[in-house]
This record gives sequence, C-alpha cells and structure tokens, in this order.
Amino acid sequence: MSPEQIQVKEVDRRSDLFSFGVLLYEMITSRLPFKADNEAATMNSVLNDSPEPLSRYKSDVPDDLQRIVSKLLEKDPGLRYQSAAGVISDLKRLSVKAAPVATKPKVDWWNRYVVPGAAVVLLAMAGYWMLSDEETEPTDASGRMMLAVLPFQNLGAPEDEYFADGITEEIISRLAAVRKLGVISGTSAYAYKETDKTVPQIARELGVDYVLEGSIRWDKTGDTDFVRITPRLIRVSDDVHLWADNFEKPLTQIFSLQIEISEQIVDALGFALGTTESEQLRANPTENLAAFSEYLKGRYHWNKRSSAGFQKAIEHFEQAIAIDSGYALAYSGLADAYSLSHGYGFLPLDESLPFAEKFARRALELDSTLAEAYTSLGQVMLQIGAYDSSGLLLARAVELNPNYATGHQWYANYLIRHFEIERPELVRVEIAKALELDPLSLVINSDYGYMYWLTGQVEEGISHLRNTIEMAPDFPNAHHDLAFALADMGQYEEAVTELLLAITSWGFVDSAEAHALQERFNSSGWEAFWADLFDRMNMQIEAEALPVSSWLLWSLRFDLREQTYYLLETELDRREPWLRDLENDPDFEYLHSDPKFQEILQRVKREFR
Repeated sequence: MSPEQIQVKEVDRRSDLFSFGVLLYEMITSRLPFKADNEAATMNSVLNDSPEPLSRYKSDVPDDLQRIVSKLLEKDPGLRYQSAAGVISDLKRLSVKAAPVATKPKVDWWNRYVVPGAAVVLLAMAGYWMLSDEETEPTDASGRMMLAVLPFQNLGAPEDEYFADGITEEIISRLAAVRKLGVISGTSAYAYKETDKTVPQIARELGVDYVLEGSIRWDKTGDTDFVRITPRLIRVSDDVHLWADNFEKPLTQIFSLQIEISEQIVDALGFALGTTESEQLRANPTENLAAFSEYLKGRYHWNKRSSAGFQKAIEHFEQAIAIDSGYALAYSGLADAYSLSHGYGFLPLDESLPFAEKFARRALELDSTLAEAYTSLGQVMLQIGAYDSSGLLLARAVELNPNYATGHQWYANYLIRHFEIERPELVRVEIAKALELDPLSLVINSDYGYMYWLTGQVEEGISHLRNTIEMAPDFPNAHHDLAFALADMGQYEEAVTELLLAITSWGFVDSAEAHALQERFNSSGWEAFWADLFDRMNMQIEAEALPVSSWLLWSLRFDLREQTYYLLETELDRREPWLRDLENDPDFEYLHSDPKFQEILQRVKREFR
C-alpha cells in the first residue's frame, strides 16, 4: 500500500508503480522494504522510513538499479516515475548494460535474471493498465457499480426466518470482497423486508445499478435437510433479469452453496476477481450457522445505540463465541459493543475499554485480514488517545474492505477529531462513502449531517439532520446533533427542545425533569437553563452514569469555563487516557493562557508520565 493510500489521498497509477518498487526490492534482497512487528507499525514505516540500500543485502548492486528502486519508492508521487513507460525504458537500458561481453564471461545473477525478469513483469503490468483504460465507467463517484441485496423471502416455516436473513447477510458479506462493486449494507437493505415497493423504487432510493432478490426454503421433510435458493439479478436501467438460477443442496453444504451463488453473481456482472478477492469471497468466517445467527442478532442490537441494546449485543456476541471460539467477527462485534458502551457513557472505562482492546486484538490474531477487526481496534485506539495508531488502523480497514460502511464512518470520526480544520474535504469524503454504502443507517445519517455542519456545509448538514429525524423521530443522536448545531447558530429555543428530546430518550432525565428544564429556559433563558442542566448532569457524572465527553463538547463550544474544568478534572480522576494529548488538542487551544488550565496540564503530565 502506497503512502497516499494510507493517508486516503487521491491515488493513480503512480501508486501501482510504488507497489512495483516494493516487489522489485523484494526480488533483489528477499526482504520487504518496509517491515515491522504489526500492520500499524508497517504502515507507519511506509509513511516515514527509507528502505535500507540494496547493497546492504547484495554486494555490487549497480548504482542505476538502486536509483530505479529509490525512485519507485519515493513518498511523494510527484517524485516517482510518472508512467510505466519510464520504468521500462530505464530497466531496458540497465539490462543492456548488464549483458555479457567477451571480456566478462560471467555476469552476476541479479543482473542476468532479476532485472530482465522485472522488466517482463512490468511489461505485463503495463499491458494490464492499458487494457483497463477500456473498461466501462461504473456509476458511483468512487468508480464502482452499486448493488443492493434485498432480504431473501423465507418460503419455509416462520421460525426459519432468521435462516433466510442469515443467508442474505452472508451473500452481502461475500460480494463485499469485490473491490469494483459497491454493496449496500444489510442494515439499509433490511429496511425493505416485506416491502410493497417495486425494484425500481428501491433502486432509486438506494442509488444502485443492480438489485439481487430471491427466495429460500429450508426443507426438513426427508431424512436429510435440503436448502433451496432461487436468486435473481436485475439490471435497474432496463429492468432486465440479467441472471437467475435454482440451487438445491443438503444443509451440510450451505457454505459452499453461498460461495457458488456469489461467484455466479460476480460472473454475471462481468468482474474478474484477483487472488485476494477470490480468497475473501470464498472464506468462511464461521462454519456454524447457530454462531452466525447469534452474530447477526448481536449486530442488530448494537445498531440501536442504547444501554439495553449494547448489553444484548454483548450477550449475543458472547454466545456466538461460545459456539465457535475461532469466530473473529464475533470478537470484533464484542469489542465494538464494549467500546461504544463507554463512548455513550453506559460503562466506566475500567469495565469497557480494556475488554474492547482485548477482544479487538483477539479478532486480529484470528484473522489479520479482517477489516472489521482493524476498525474495532482503531476505534479503541481513538478512545484511549493513541491517535497515530488509530488513524493507521482505520485507514487499513477501509483499504481492506472498501464496502464496510462502519469503517468509513469511524475513519471520518478520526479525521473530524484531528483534521477538520486543515482538510475538511477528507471528512466529508469518508462519511459520504459510509452513507452511500448504508443510506438508511440512522447513526451514519446523523453523523453525516453533524460532520457536514461542522466542516462548514451548514445548510446541508442541518437539512440532513432534520431528514434523519423525519426517518426516525425517536432516534436521540440526531436530536442531540441538531441541538448542538442550532445552539451554535444562536437558535436557542429549538436547540433546547431538541436537546431535551435527546437526553430524555437516553434516560439521562425523566419527563418531569425535562419539563422543569424547559420551564427554566422559558423563564430565565439560555444560561440559566445550562446552569440547571449541568447541576443535574453532574450528579450523574459523579455516579459514572453519564459520559463526560459529550458535555465537554458543549462546555467548550460555549466557553462554560467552570464546567469545562470540572469535567476535565473528573476525567483526570478516572485516568481517561485521551488526556495524554490534552496539550496538543486544538479544541482546548484557546484555554492555554488560563492559569487554571495550566494547572490541569501539569497534573496531566504528573499522572501520565
């Protein structure tokens, strides 16, 4: 992976030339130019380190060969070769120089074989690149066709509904391995379960080019259980059934059946899979349907973003692991449930983040190519203040699986935390990708609106938050984010209404307390409202029943100094690890001249040295 891919910058064929430089370096030295103990460290090496000279591993390496490799591995794409033709030309010249002559009957093997061989490889690569220019342009902004896999209809017994849903989700997961295909998340696709809408209507709402639908029957009438699946692939532009088939196999072959169906869909769409894509499509995260079912239930409850939802998610993920102890996805889900339980304030640090990190690392131990696991660990690193590691892990996640909506969403969260002032467009690109892949996800819709507002797209951000509330009037995140945006614009009356809806839904105040707070605002205004609200919130914060982070955002945004310092000291008492970077945090920069803030900084240095 090139430096620009790690940094999520625009890539072109110069990124491929960097990859060829890595290959050429390895062909000569039998070593990788950038290698560390783990993925994150390796990515950091790609960004910051220079490879050892070739001569360290092979004596008498020609200077011209070193120059070629060094130019291929430049960090800045502008300093690399700008086309394959330039590399081919230099390699050919080097091959001629290395050719044997009468006075030199023997030529070292790397001159005789590695360089000519590399030229052949590069010529083949160049041929592929030239052919790829003739491909049909896909229809989304990232250069991919878009596909929605609708929930397969269950034609069996009602109690088999989970089975049909599981097969649908498994096919979605396998097709997500195809890098040139954008696959809508199951979260959004399942909104159309048992819908009366037509395929063209659904396709318009999801923004897709193709729709896969079908039916499943689990036949238990004989001595051997059979599964019958009838998938249909529809091209939206002309409503043509591009492909359809009937499959019937014993239940014991269900995973191979999923692979067969997925491969035929890929063929029907005209894609040729690379080795890695093929391996990912054919991989089985678990061979146990019961474990897979528990995992699906866990993700369902996790998406509710509530205390009860996270607790139920933990129970289902733990049950999936009890059934299959090698199920990496279930460990990743368990990590996500614990990390967000802390992020939303439902669990204290010592009961959440250590477990989240443990389970995320276990997921990576089981499957080092799992994007969900990198996403899980990246989120934990963000929460504990290990920002460099977080960025590298989340960048790796979206590189491994461009179709994982949560990966793009959480990478946007990382970027908004650190780069929204310098590069707001990066934030918008990532959250837009998440929304494209999961257009009906409430939390992604809410984050999209909030991030667009925060990065200067005020009208679009607020409009999107209002649309999210129309989609789900009871979803608290959207009410909270809209309240924050409105308050920042001085629209306090509506901001108070939205904020009270959010904190009542989260259970931070009851209806009577919300009414009293509303009356306080009506009679005495914004500042009096906040004084009363913080009095109530502080009691819950002291009882560790409320997250500090969201209230810090409010106190910082509106320069409520006394409350800001109280919250910072509370975080210090809890030894929240994100405080390690407090001195460099741009959100607190305006407080640096305040002696009270300097006192807190000194305490941070003592506590975390």
